[in-house]
Amino acid sequence: MQSLFKIYYTINKHKNKNLKLAEKVSKNLLLDDDYIPKENLKEYDDSLGQVFAVREKEREKEREQIKKGLTNKYGELNTNKEVDKTNSEPKKDAKEVKDAKTTPAPAPEPAKK
Repeated sequence: MQSLFKIYYTINKHKNKNLKLAEKVSKNLLLDDDYIPKENLKEYDDSLGQVFAVREKEREKEREQIKKGLTNKYGELNTNKEVDKTNSEPKKDAKEVKDAKTTPAPAPEPAKK
């Protein structure tokens, strides 16, 4: 039974290997258990001889500790901002775009003689 869960884990881990850290945090992919589909977690815990409700509380605590550690190390992870899928940069709002257009370009340096 556990080999079935290892297959789920391996497939999902491979699918999500190129995600950036902020994307993993937003998708709650912080623990190894997070790569097992939610509908199969109860059976997974049963196969390990653990109570699902108790283990789920432990997973929540572990996720919070990981998020806190990542925030301490990297600062606030911008998980709530919309991300442009073409270049993975946060979208600029209209005011930022307008300000960028009205800002004069820097003057070129004079040529040395």
